[in-house]
Amino acid sequence: MKNNKKSFFEIFNAIKSYEMEREKNNNYLSYRFFYRPIGIFISPLFIKFNIKANTISFLRVLLFLIVFITSIFFSPENLKFIFLVTFLCVIFDFVDGIIARHNKTNSLFGKIIDQTSDFLFPTVYFVIPIFNNYENKSLLSFEIEVLIIYFVTTSYYLSSYFQVRITRFKENNSIKLTKENTESNKSKINFLQSIFSLLNQMNYLIIFIMFLLNVTQFSIIYLLTLRTLSMISLAKKIIKSRELLN
Repeated sequence: MKNNKKSFFEIFNAIKSYEMEREKNNNYLSYRFFYRPIGIFISPLFIKFNIKANTISFLRVLLFLIVFITSIFFSPENLKFIFLVTFLCVIFDFVDGIIARHNKTNSLFGKIIDQTSDFLFPTVYFVIPIFNNYENKSLLSFEIEVLIIYFVTTSYYLSSYFQVRITRFKENNSIKLTKENTESNKSKINFLQSIFSLLNQMNYLIIFIMFLLNVTQFSIIYLLTLRTLSMISLAKKIIKSRELLN
């Protein structure tokens, strides 16, 4: 039976059973209880109308670029909507994956487009210093804010790069944690990691809410704190990998 002949609920139930089973081992709260459930609910609409996963990937890249480029014509008070659109693009990131798995159309090309959009999104943070400067309510000077945002944006790229290198390093050197260490770490830090991950993954929505509450000046400190902790955590992983090898 073709997808367009199936009802919305038939497609939804087929997706839900597989995706929720797949999500059981995921420790990211934002993935398990927010992004993926929304993606599961939206995806059947695209599947029913035979919209391909790569089309969604292109759509979210195009949507982000259009909104970000045209933002130079926005009045500063409307810049908050860039974060709302970026947040919607993040949800589409889950939708295209769900569609690809359902239709069994995973491809290298799709993964490249997906990664391209992931690398584009952090650039949206440069809107914050512009907004704060316009409102004249920044806690820091405009120049320092730009430097902080540059660090925040770069940290996302460094995190992605080094995380891949760490994974490959462990695989190449057959580094494995003992069961005892794994269980010990799990019981002590899983909750804190989940909360930290939740805040990191929900950045776009949280900053959009900050815009609405007129407290955007605190977003710089919020991002700086999160990304600094993220880089410290990454450094610990690199050191740990080296210690395990020795």
